[in-house]
Parts: sequence; C-alpha cells; structure tokens
Amino acid sequence: MKTRIGRPIRTVRGLLSAALLLMSVSGAQAQSYTATSLDGQNGWDGGVPCVTFTNNDPGDEAVTTADAKTGSQSWRYGRGYGSPGCGTPFSPQGASVGRPSSGATGDIAVVRFAFKAVTPGDGSIQSMYQGSIGRDDRTGSSIVLRNNPEGVLLNMSTFITTPTCDNFQTVDLATVSANAWHTVKMTTRYHEDPSQDVTTYVIDEGTADEVTVAALSWPHVWRACNGFAYTPGASLKFSNGSPDTTAYNGFYYDDVSMQVLKSSANNAAVGTFYTSFELTPPADTDGDGIADAIDNCPLVYNPDQATPNPGCTTTKKACEDFLKQEKKAFEDMQKADKQAFNATNPTKEQKKAFDDDQKADKKAFEDHQKDEKEQCATLPK
Repeated sequence: MKTRIGRPIRTVRGLLSAALLLMSVSGAQAQSYTATSLDGQNGWDGGVPCVTFTNNDPGDEAVTTADAKTGSQSWRYGRGYGSPGCGTPFSPQGASVGRPSSGATGDIAVVRFAFKAVTPGDGSIQSMYQGSIGRDDRTGSSIVLRNNPEGVLLNMSTFITTPTCDNFQTVDLATVSANAWHTVKMTTRYHEDPSQDVTTYVIDEGTADEVTVAALSWPHVWRACNGFAYTPGASLKFSNGSPDTTAYNGFYYDDVSMQVLKSSANNAAVGTFYTSFELTPPADTDGDGIADAIDNCPLVYNPDQATPNPGCTTTKKACEDFLKQEKKAFEDMQKADKQAFNATNPTKEQKKAFDDDQKADKKAFEDHQKDEKEQCATLPK
C-alpha cells in the first residue's frame, strides 16, 4: 500500500491491512453499559480536576439504543463542553503511550472508532484526541469530524514550527456520507523527536472507499515549540466544537478502542481499551480475554495475541487453502478496480500510472504471500 504525506490514497489491498498492521492486543475490557449518561460508567469521566462531564444537558452525552454499528447500543455525543482541558469526556485510563524517554508504557498507539452523524448536515463539529496521562489536557494524535451539508468532512491539524510557534495547517482526510456508519483507524508511532510523529489515518478500512492519509500530528510538536512539558497519552478525549445549542445533534460513536504497543518488544501489546457500549459485554468466542471485535484470531485461543498464522490456521493444509483464497480475492479485487478505472476513459498517462500502481501492489502482495508460505511450512499437516 502506498501512502503519501497529507494526500489520500485509495488502496486495493484493504483485505491485508489488518494482518499487516495489527500485531498484538492484550487486556481488552468486557464491561456492561446502560442506556443512561456515559458520565461515570466504567471509568468514563470529565478528567481532572473536573471529574464529571461539564455543562451537559440530560441526554447530550448518553448511551443510546437509537442507533448502533455493533449490537444494539452506541454512545450519542450530542453537544457539550469544548474545553482543551478537563470537563469533556475522557475514556477510561489505560496504558500510557509516548516517546520512549517519557516513561510511557508503549510508543505506538492504534486508535479505532466508528461514527455516524445524528442529523445529516446540521453543522456539528467534534474532535477526538489522545487524552493526557494526567487526564487534564489533549496530546498525541487527533481528528476532527465536521457534519457539513455535502457530508461529514474528516480532517486534522498538522503543525509547522516556522516562522512562529502557532502555525497550524489543516489536512483534509475524506468526506463521507452522513447517513451511514464509517470507521476510522489512527496509527501513530512516537519518537524522541516529535516532528517525526506521523499518524496514518485509514478511513473505512477494508471497503471499496478505503482512504489512507499520513500526516504529522500537532500536539507534541506544538507543546515543544511553545515550551510546554512533554506528556504521554493514556486515554481518548472527546471535545465538542459547535455551539452548545439544540440546533446541533452531534454524532453516534461505537466500537471505540485504543491499543498501545511497544516497538522495542517486537510490537507487543502492553494495553488495550475497547467498548461497543453494550448492556451485555462484547463477545469473546475463543475465551482468551480479547473481545472478538479486536481479536486478531477470534476463533483461536491466543491471549498474548502473538502474530497469528495466515488466516489464523493451525494446520499446513488449512494454511495453504487460505493462501489460495487470499490470492483469488486479491486478483478479483485488482480486476474489479481496473474495470472501474477503465470506465472513466482515462488518458494514456493516467493508464500508465494506474498500471504502475497495480504492479507495485501485486509485487507487495507476492512478497506478503512468500512470507506466509514460510509460516505455513512450519505447521503440522
């Protein structure tokens, strides 16, 4: 998959991305949520020192049965406080993530969530950040959702340290339909030099509309430029950016998770938070303590979530059968993508660029399958 800084790329290999990017998970939480205010449920609160959600009217920040991507409940964040500090919703405290010298537990964060506009085109604006370890500020990667008349615009702010320490630039990630559920994945590795903290955003992963954008996250760079102390993240922080009036109905959120990995330990997981806001805790089919929704092998008991065999198979034959299915799926995807491209009457130059991209994708896929074949050979017949 090719990624250009600050520019969306549509990938034809969404079926591989989960296997390539998700290395391990541990400590997923299986908790019950009731259809009332989210404030105070299972570790959600307004941070420090506010403790509770600030200035919220009844129903504005509640678990609801009105809509859901998974199960029958989601969280409706209608409107509320827009503070950069405490008072806005913070998810439960988890493993900390930041540059290695900060003392953080890990240095890679994988944040995922699903969203849908409550009322299409109502102008609602909401942001999600990593919440600071002190639960009193925003830090790390971030994203903004803007419910415009033409759809929900997802964007983020990057930061350039010259010529001043207040030079923000907006990067548009994608515009998606407001009346459907969509997914976001944000993967960030934190370095000693914050100017290297690039976040890779994947919108609607694994679908025909998948978009990938890589861009520099602003908080750590901005804090360093303005003389503020470095602070790792340890939660997710949501903030409202539109007026706190009934004209704005916000968004539904579901399948919210934050995974923290440690690069120096072969990307081993050091902590995970996950919720689908259900009354019944999320399913864990294999009983390994990891909810199916984020388990890299939901049918194979692997509580350490070590990198699984291809297709989560346990025998050589099953593994080889999986590779055949994977190859056919890839070839079918490339064929369908080329047919759709040719239907646009491309120029000769565009055709060459497209063909070059497909050849690069095919080479990457073949390399990927070569590694998988080596794994298959190690399994019992």
